[in-house]
Amino acid sequence: MESPQINLLVTGLNHKTELRIREKISFHPEQFDAAFERLKEVPEIREAVILSTCNRTEIYAIMNTLPKTQPIVSYLSDFHQIPPDFFLYHLYTKEGMNAARHLFRVTAGLDSLVLGENQILGQVKQSYKIGQTHQSLGTTLHRLFQRAIEAGKKIRNETMVGENPGSIGEAAVELAKQIFEDLQERAVLVIGAGEIGEIVLEALMESGVSQIMVANRTYQKAQELAQRLNGTAFPLEALAHPLVKSDIVITATGSSTPILKKNDLEEIMKQRRHSPLFIIDIAVPRDVEENASKIENLFLYNIDDLKHIVEESNQAFQKEIMKANMIIEEELQEFYTWHQSRQIVPTIKALTEKTKKIKEQELQKFVNRLPNLSEKEKAVLEQFTDTLIAKILHEPLIQLKALAHHPLGEEYLEITRHLFKLDDDHQKGNEK
Repeated sequence: MESPQINLLVTGLNHKTELRIREKISFHPEQFDAAFERLKEVPEIREAVILSTCNRTEIYAIMNTLPKTQPIVSYLSDFHQIPPDFFLYHLYTKEGMNAARHLFRVTAGLDSLVLGENQILGQVKQSYKIGQTHQSLGTTLHRLFQRAIEAGKKIRNETMVGENPGSIGEAAVELAKQIFEDLQERAVLVIGAGEIGEIVLEALMESGVSQIMVANRTYQKAQELAQRLNGTAFPLEALAHPLVKSDIVITATGSSTPILKKNDLEEIMKQRRHSPLFIIDIAVPRDVEENASKIENLFLYNIDDLKHIVEESNQAFQKEIMKANMIIEEELQEFYTWHQSRQIVPTIKALTEKTKKIKEQELQKFVNRLPNLSEKEKAVLEQFTDTLIAKILHEPLIQLKALAHHPLGEEYLEITRHLFKLDDDHQKGNEK
């Protein structure tokens, strides 16, 4: 099911690339508007969508020609102000239907650190909506993302993949359990009250944590969550007190720069009299300066440290992957058939236009050789040639339309265009 005529390209990174690379080319929510607008300015790109989450950054694009990764590499380098060599050799690139298949797998949660994670479906929807707002999508990406989202819903409804209890937030709590066998007597501070923060807090409640503190940039949101979970709220600017009182800190904000600096944490540790503090940083980019791990009795973990916990959760759902992949292939076939039908229309149009042009040229030559023809005779002659051309093309056009469902449809279309030199005529027209 490969179609070289689909000039679709996906280039990016996911959870398999180390965090220090991922965080440098991720797009923060406040950057999306500028990122989409600048991407639209890349001349080699006709349509594009940016998908950026805590574990992946990908650009889906309809290119003028394939392969064409360099414009996207240059775009990422320019936008993030980092040299291409820093991330170039970590990028994966897929083309055509392989790129489409990749999006379907991503949306279904099959390409996630946590198998079947539900967050990714919402994140793909959000990226799609942002693309619509910025008018960076054309007909092909509209259709592709719509089908991928529908496939993601179907997989969650018809398989157990979406029932995987694992998530990044829950894995962070599981790690906390491994650090302290019993969390009931521990004080936990959660920084960030977004979707991941809420998942963390709910998992902490289920684990029986008795003392929960919540800090967030929007203090009202922290208050609402804390009240719901019988915890205590703090503004993000007043972290010193909860940091001194906590045993474990789980941080997951959307900040583009670290909110916990080494110098500040050193002061916190002095106030704690260097009693152990465990920080699990699941934000991308990281919320905690990396060199903070050098502080005595401060134990710093990041999102990549959760992989072994997530893998254990994923094992139980391996059998469901086959079912999910079957659904993906079915949905992918529908997208492919739709695209094939769109490829047929230009071929039919080109063929009918060419035959019409030939008819007009030859008819004019014939009329010029018979100057005494009356207008009525000319009209009869033109009607005859129109009928003749229509009958000659009738069966071939029926067969061309049927190619949308033929496994060799792409090859037959190429042969048709070659036999009638349709692409040559198109090229000559462009040169004029």
